Amino acid sequence: MKTMDRRIAQRRHRVTEERARTRLRLVIGLVALVAMAAAGFALVRSPLLSVNRVTVTGDEHSDPAAVLARLDVVLGMPTVSVDAGAIEAALRADPWVADARVVVSWPGSVDVEVTEQVPVAAVTTAGGYAHVTTTGAVVEMLDSPIGMALIALNVPETIRPGTTISTTATLGALEFIDWLPGDIARVTVVSVDEGGQLTATIDDLTVRLGRAREMQFKAVALAALIEHGLAPGSSVDITAPRRPAVANPQPEVEDEGETPPEVPPTD
Repeated sequence: MKTMDRRIAQRRHRVTEERARTRLRLVIGLVALVAMAAAGFALVRSPLLSVNRVTVTGDEHSDPAAVLARLDVVLGMPTVSVDAGAIEAALRADPWVADARVVVSWPGSVDVEVTEQVPVAAVTTAGGYAHVTTTGAVVEMLDSPIGMALIALNVPETIRPGTTISTTATLGALEFIDWLPGDIARVTVVSVDEGGQLTATIDDLTVRLGRAREMQFKAVALAALIEHGLAPGSSVDITAPRRPAVANPQPEVEDEGETPPEVPPTD
């Protein structure tokens, strides 16, 4: 019977021990990683790294607080759970919100910045008055247009907040109003006939605007005429804004067919 060489036996023993030590190191490393992951998970969800401050700016007509509450963004929630993208998308769904930006800062701050739409006029519709921006975006429905510019289009379809009125005449009228000084714009009513011709009334002035073209220049030219001074009741043709025409109201004349009063004879 042959016996194993002593040196070979020692070498095999050393290899076995090295393998055992390697397995032990792997097990210890794995346990350490699991422990670190568990500790990290517990830390990010601990009160130390929870939301402790929420600020909202830019809101006047919109309600970001309601959106945050609906998404469960409240004080004490784990900061890691705050989804800035989802909050921004929910805020932009509000017709009043033009844009929204959410910044999450560690350890626990959430800053919400809202940019709201700026409506410039009311538009008559089948369902009331739509408060719209220069792009025709409807932000709300109104019961009355008192104190603001009015576009009398009589839009037949029902308009809702969040929709857009995008007809050429509407956009032209909105651009015209937007370029007028505020005190003039507030008393301006723009109407559109079936042929797409626009006419504005401003207090006792009648202004022919023509097609919805060069509305910025028409507004600037009209504002300059009003500032220079127009007789009450004047009619203005500004279809060609670089060559506006003004017709002053005609003075009332006596009826030529009326019999003059008798003059008593003199002695």
